[in-house]
Amino acid sequence: MTSDLFDLIHEGAVDEITVALTGLDESRRRQIDTELVAYVRKLRDNRWAGRKATALAVAAVGALPSAAKVAELLGRRSVSLDEEDGPPVVRMARHRGVDWLPELAHRLADRLPRTDPWIATRFIAYLLVADRAAPPTDERFVTGWVRMLSWPPRREREVPLLDRLRIDPFLDTLLPRLFEVDGLGTRLGFDDFKAGENLALPSALARLAAEGRLDRKVLLRSCFDRLVRGDRAAALRPFVALHDLLAPTPAESAEHVADYLRLLADGPGPVASMAQRALHGLPEVEVEALLDASRTVLARPDKGLVRAQLNWLDQLARQRPDRAAEIAAVLGEGAGHPAADLRDRAATLATKHGAVPAPAPTAVEHRGDELPAPPVLAAAPSPITEPDELVEEAAILLGGELAILPLERVLDGLARLVGADQPRLARSLRAVVDRLPNRRLEHPWDPCCLHGQLAGLLRAAVEAPDAAALRARWAGLLAALRQAGPPDPRVAPPHWLLRLRLAELGTQLGRAPADVGLLAAPTAANGSLDPGVLHERVAAQQCGGLFAVRLSTAPPGIRSRKRTWSRLRSRTRSAAGASRRTRSADVRGRRVDSAATIVVVLAASSGPDGVQLTRVYRSYNGSGGNTRSTKSPSMSVQSAGLFVEQAPLQRDRHAPALAGRRVTTRM
Repeated sequence: MTSDLFDLIHEGAVDEITVALTGLDESRRRQIDTELVAYVRKLRDNRWAGRKATALAVAAVGALPSAAKVAELLGRRSVSLDEEDGPPVVRMARHRGVDWLPELAHRLADRLPRTDPWIATRFIAYLLVADRAAPPTDERFVTGWVRMLSWPPRREREVPLLDRLRIDPFLDTLLPRLFEVDGLGTRLGFDDFKAGENLALPSALARLAAEGRLDRKVLLRSCFDRLVRGDRAAALRPFVALHDLLAPTPAESAEHVADYLRLLADGPGPVASMAQRALHGLPEVEVEALLDASRTVLARPDKGLVRAQLNWLDQLARQRPDRAAEIAAVLGEGAGHPAADLRDRAATLATKHGAVPAPAPTAVEHRGDELPAPPVLAAAPSPITEPDELVEEAAILLGGELAILPLERVLDGLARLVGADQPRLARSLRAVVDRLPNRRLEHPWDPCCLHGQLAGLLRAAVEAPDAAALRARWAGLLAALRQAGPPDPRVAPPHWLLRLRLAELGTQLGRAPADVGLLAAPTAANGSLDPGVLHERVAAQQCGGLFAVRLSTAPPGIRSRKRTWSRLRSRTRSAAGASRRTRSADVRGRRVDSAATIVVVLAASSGPDGVQLTRVYRSYNGSGGNTRSTKSPSMSVQSAGLFVEQAPLQRDRHAPALAGRRVTTRM
């Protein structure tokens, strides 16, 4: 019977396993217990997921003697259990008459992974709700619960977060832990796309406090405790938002003057600004305490915070002329600030109220005129020219994270080999394609996931039965986005360029000449493309198109590759729009380690007069995270900035469309 049970587990026959294990005596259960544990240990490399995992969990609950042994078996990293696995497990426990499901849930919670425990958390939560048991309060389960709030099960995704929290059985127990777990704040800033709210969790908590569902005073006290304990600025942002949404009254703020003063002096910029706003209108603030905190604030690098503090002290000196001398002395300390405008402002205010600040010492250091030479970029790996290598690289990509440089090599190799020998490539790729699951490989929780689109390219390359449908879908995607732009606001335009590259490549597979790869294949190991090489490829193939090009500016003190771009400009009819500090062109559409990055779309065409490279769209992202965009007046962002054709295309298709569209504006 045991071998039959193992066959049922591998078939995912949950109902049959329940029937087979119901009514067994304890001696038979002990025998199955020993053999089942040995069987799972033997298959140590097996991945238990889906119906197989459900069947294994039902068999474990139906045969193993205790929650400890079941948790040891199901808590393995190779076993993946989700919420839909819960009902059959609970039914099996009811049939057997065991009462240790809450203990099992807590033991499984102790084994949750630290990286992303949310999927297993949903299974554990189902077991706890089924027995109305209290949840664990450890860091990993709380993290998984927050992840469940931000990405609920499919049946709850149409319900706004506020309504889900009202009936959440874990809210009262786990809410205090949101303020106690360090670093958890980075996960609390999610948005509720159903309700159209940013920072949805702080907003929902504030509304529940207004309704009386939560104790407002306890919530506000917990918020202060978290802010005073400190954390990274990003982790404290949701708590600052919660404080503002709770809108403390003057009486409540007066109770926390000491907390506000501490946050003003020591908190991160957004936290200190919040404390400054709260303190400004309170008459209960002692002048001595405020002046002590101001000495620290005036030495901070946050210019907005320092400027507001200077104005506050100026106003206080006018309101309290009896303390003007003390206030002026503190203002004089601000005359040593590194920022010249703040230094001058502090000196002016100090003089206005009767103090003469000492001039700040100035240090001059001679650094010389020689700048370090730019680093030499390592060359990109050689192109893929053999089907076996393409199969190996594609299998690695589909089984893990889509690293950009291996993805570029696979796309380039796919374009080359389909045109060179499609039947041979199809025979080699068939083994990978046949192992792909029938379901979509794209992860619905990640709008930037490209696994499914890459798998579709491989299916199209082997002329799978659904290849024609895939090409039609890609063509429709291209046509729709040329007119309307990206439909998902969570996906940045540069990433849509990458997604559309794959779609365009899918529609062009097999149409390019033999051994012709992508025109924008990287030339350096960091994913960058030498602009001169791009020029040569366009000229050699006599083709045109739109190219997503990333221009990474050099950090201060590094010489630019001015000669490279000078030669390129002399060979083209229109400048590529590169700044004088441009060092390389990178087609990744993702941020690199540099002072600033610029994503550019170039329109390229080859004609009797030579190659034309025309800038039609630019998106600039500086080191501070600010983004600015410009575009050519002759092309819209929808038709240029969100659309790219990378595979070799017909010259007569693009030359008329690009004729006369030259943009010489400097970047």
